[in-house]
Amino acid sequence: EMLADLTRQRKSRAGAADHRPETYLRAIEAAKKGGDREAEAQAFNALGLAYCEQGLDSQGVQCLESALELAKAADLRHGLQVVLANLGCAHNLMECGAIALEYLAECLALVEKDPKAKASVMLKMALTCAAFGDAHEAVEHCRRCLAFTREQEDPAAEATCLLTLGSIYYDAGEVRQAVEAFERCLVLRRKARDKIGLAEALNKLGLTYCDIGYDLRAIDYLEQSLVICEDNADLHGQAVCLSHLGNVFKMHKDNNLAVDFFER
Repeated sequence: EMLADLTRQRKSRAGAADHRPETYLRAIEAAKKGGDREAEAQAFNALGLAYCEQGLDSQGVQCLESALELAKAADLRHGLQVVLANLGCAHNLMECGAIALEYLAECLALVEKDPKAKASVMLKMALTCAAFGDAHEAVEHCRRCLAFTREQEDPAAEATCLLTLGSIYYDAGEVRQAVEAFERCLVLRRKARDKIGLAEALNKLGLTYCDIGYDLRAIDYLEQSLVICEDNADLHGQAVCLSHLGNVFKMHKDNNLAVDFFER
């Protein structure tokens, strides 16, 4: 999830035509020649994300640290926020949880007056704790984020927080709490008419109910999610739903239906 977040950021900052490291290396050289520290920092940040996407985490972190030095030297407040968050995510990928949390905590202090950024960083901290087996601390971060998003009256951010909280409970084996969080997320996304988000919440509920043996309810949620994905031409979402439905029917010993879903 964090790598996907890094990738989205990198591609949103670069042109669609070329995301190769060579592109950013040329941009770095051009910025150095022009004395443009901000452009140089942006290029190092983008190069770091590109390396992380390729699994070259050490090189990625080196580039991100260069971007951080440039952002500090030029007093680029927004750039600092972005790079610190990216360094937190990158160290998470490298399984350096303590270092990741240090960068994210530093970032959190900078985004105190930016509600959306603050909620995003709080969730990254929760995911980092969860990734390293500290479910209790991950839940606490999520709860603080949930309280904050309610204070801000931001239902979209609240729904995202609930989905993350439910996923952490699910991974920790706390199924009842997971169902409660996913259902609260579902209510918010229905109200917002967020179709893709709704499909995601339905899918999570389907998986959770399947795990506790509520197969009919699981099938109902997964089929609802599948319909939404089909209506929105979401091929990846369709594939995920079909795979989960296949697994449910396989557990039900209905191999013919299971094979049908897997083939689709």
